[in-house]
Amino acid sequence: MGNILSQDEVDSLLDGITEGKVEAETDVSEGTPTVEVYDFSMPAGPVHLRLPALGIINERLVGLLRTDLQAASRSVIDVNLASTETVKFSDFYLSLPMPSSLNIFSIEPLRGFSLIVLEGPLVFSFVDSLFGGTGVSHVKLEGRLFTKIETKIVEKIVKIILNDFQKAWADVYEINTAFIRSEMDPQFVGIGTPDDLVIVNKYEVQLENGNGFITICIPYSSIKPIKEKLKNKFRREKMAIDQRWRKYIQEKIQETMVELSCTMGMAKINGSELLGLKVDDVIMLEQKSGNSVIVNVENIPKFKGYPGACENDGATPQNGESCSNGKCDMDLILDIPLDVTVELGKVKMPVNELLQLGQGSIIELSKQVGEPLDIYVNNKLVAKGEVVILEEKFGIRVSDIINPSERVKSLA
Repeated sequence: MGNILSQDEVDSLLDGITEGKVEAETDVSEGTPTVEVYDFSMPAGPVHLRLPALGIINERLVGLLRTDLQAASRSVIDVNLASTETVKFSDFYLSLPMPSSLNIFSIEPLRGFSLIVLEGPLVFSFVDSLFGGTGVSHVKLEGRLFTKIETKIVEKIVKIILNDFQKAWADVYEINTAFIRSEMDPQFVGIGTPDDLVIVNKYEVQLENGNGFITICIPYSSIKPIKEKLKNKFRREKMAIDQRWRKYIQEKIQETMVELSCTMGMAKINGSELLGLKVDDVIMLEQKSGNSVIVNVENIPKFKGYPGACENDGATPQNGESCSNGKCDMDLILDIPLDVTVELGKVKMPVNELLQLGQGSIIELSKQVGEPLDIYVNNKLVAKGEVVILEEKFGIRVSDIINPSERVKSLA
């Protein structure tokens, strides 16, 4: 008590300050701001805000605890989520109230250990309620350890919490919780290094004549492997499929028209060869005679087949697109490699007919027998020609071609 001033000494000190006999410090130095080193290993922003499923888990856990703790204590109990935050383990460690029951548990198949903290006043309130009291504890907390009976009651409460915790996670991820041990000294609950991130959920428990807090601390490293599952905001419920809508959508999809095109073969030429093309020139294709050709559905290769003739002929071929005007530097484009594609024909058919195609099916194209085929250079129509065979390879003999100036425009 020697460091505490008496009332007379306090009055004398105040009078001295008022009369100016005692100098008071008036200019308070603001001091230099502290500089903290930025840790690039720390995730930017609170981790729990990027994992919405944790909010769903907490909501369900609150409801389960409200029911099960009330049944276990045989008294009226209300449970609410007080806060959720992401902090370093060292900060959480220093914020622990003393005395508290520190309970370590595992979450399988996740790695590491987690922690449930029951504050001392809440523990003694539970003990009082279980023994027929009103839930009001008059026990002096400072320097007191839990008795064996109180430890058993704490373990019973913790197992109820763990059971509810496991149920709350069931819709998001299947886990199994296991109680490991209880401690009172924080130095024996090293569930992580001081710099490890932990997600701290704090639940307020209100009894009839008091209240306290239950805190669940989970290392971020434990849930990091399943963070993608925790990013789903809404709980997925199994919904009945409306068969009428399914049938309606299926019918509409099958009525959709898609374009089929058959590529006779391909070749490569450069700008000089393109400009030098004339009628009766032959462009040799990479396709060998007797090999199958590719049938594309909306420009995506889907089938292989063999060209032939049938009795029913289709419509006339589609014209190529016009070219934009502009000057071209001839020296720059003459050596550019160009893709030559010879198209056998096109046809449109609904999806339901497309789905029925199989081995041996015949696709009737728009080209008539003997009609010139379209020759595309870089997907632009530049000529027409007829198919020839030279040295067991397909070729295309040019029968009609656009003039050189138009060919230059097609390259611009």
